[in-house]
Amino acid sequence: MNAQTITAEATKKTPKVASPASRIHWQISVDAIAFIVIACCHAPLLLAHFRRLWLYEQYHYVPFVIAAFAYFIWQRWDKERIANLGAAPRASLVLLVTSLLTLTLSLIVWSSWLAAIAAILTTGAALLHFGGRRAMSQLLAVWLLLWFLIPLPFRWDVRLVFELQTIASRTASYVLDFLRVDHLLAGHVLEIPRHKFLVEEACSGIHSLFALLAFASILMIGSRRAWVHSILLLATAVFWATSINVVRVTSVVALFVWFDVDVATGWKHELLGLLLFGVAIIMLLSTDRLLLFFFERSNETDRFYRDYYDDEPVAAEPDPASVAEVAAGSASNCNSSNCDSSNAAGLGTAVINRQKGTGVVMVCAGLFVLVGLGQIAGVAMRFDALRVVGEANGKLINAFQEGTLPAQIETWNRVTFRNEKREMTNSLGASFASWTYQSDTAEATVTINYPFLGWHHLPACYEAQGWQVESKKMIAVARKSAPEEEVWLL
Repeated sequence: MNAQTITAEATKKTPKVASPASRIHWQISVDAIAFIVIACCHAPLLLAHFRRLWLYEQYHYVPFVIAAFAYFIWQRWDKERIANLGAAPRASLVLLVTSLLTLTLSLIVWSSWLAAIAAILTTGAALLHFGGRRAMSQLLAVWLLLWFLIPLPFRWDVRLVFELQTIASRTASYVLDFLRVDHLLAGHVLEIPRHKFLVEEACSGIHSLFALLAFASILMIGSRRAWVHSILLLATAVFWATSINVVRVTSVVALFVWFDVDVATGWKHELLGLLLFGVAIIMLLSTDRLLLFFFERSNETDRFYRDYYDDEPVAAEPDPASVAEVAAGSASNCNSSNCDSSNAAGLGTAVINRQKGTGVVMVCAGLFVLVGLGQIAGVAMRFDALRVVGEANGKLINAFQEGTLPAQIETWNRVTFRNEKREMTNSLGASFASWTYQSDTAEATVTINYPFLGWHHLPACYEAQGWQVESKKMIAVARKSAPEEEVWLL
């Protein structure tokens, strides 16, 4: 009887315990699913952010930045990732929690701008979580490329447009003086005897500036340029963008004066802009080669980027899976006489660290889901309001016609009427209507620009026409329900 019991016990199968390597792989899979869920929770406000960016022509480079980021990650990840599968740096969790707080704030204030920042922080957290500190250090420049998706805060980009318009107008005026072209500069308006040229937003150079900066960043990341080289390249991108814009404005006026060719509007204007932008790209590439001539063998470049400029192949990183399997094999042989207990202990610590990181990620994913549901509810509540605003804008754009103002006002007779439709994001308004009246001794023009996307800083329009703001005064509105309005006296 005892022999049978012993035999039965001997035939029992020992329960199979998952190896540390398989446990790490399973935890990485769980983390990947959690980060996918977190990414989806950014979608509602993030899509609104991209939709708003696409309204502005200067941000049409955004798809190229996203494509370049994806390509660089795909190209470099296998080479740059750390071999330790158990690495889950605390910095990753800090970034993830910061992203959660930022996304929550974006929901409270309903800001797609903050939601985009939260998405970039989440991307950095994912790179750190799956790649470790070394991978993030190698991919830091690639991650910084995503910040081109964030517009300047507090509408500084609108102010930048105005400043670029001023620079382009004044510099083009100097060039026209040198070319002996008679003209008069009034703000952003270049007047010649038969015509007026307004340096509008499209001619400010903001489009070529942002696009050239993005192109220069992609170039320096793809070519692994040194930091000093990169900073100088970005500075020259600003210079070339400003230069070609001055050439563009000067060419428009000079061609009209010398050859009576109007390239201020239509496909001719677009073609001229594309040709000059191509010239700027060529000049930027030429500047990059010139900087290489000076910095390729410099001590600073060799110290920080020796591996990047070395012609010899760099040794490949050990494969994480093979490292984990070797460690697992060492752990499985712990009962043998040649057991290396340090390998098993190290892998066990890696499993514990990964488990802690996975727990925090799962908690954050749950909180992200709540914020994502809040965004969906917010979008649903705002849908009707957006529809009403869209219908109102459609009616407002066609509100002013020739018969809106009378054909005669006392001794003034209407002689011409002009209307024009622009982009909704145009700083001068989406529509333009103008009535010109004449009397026996004078001529007067009534102009209405409308509607505007967002807050419109009215003094900028007058400054563009050559006016100067001398003083301003706050005047309280008579209605108690309305806040105080800022009134500008020109």
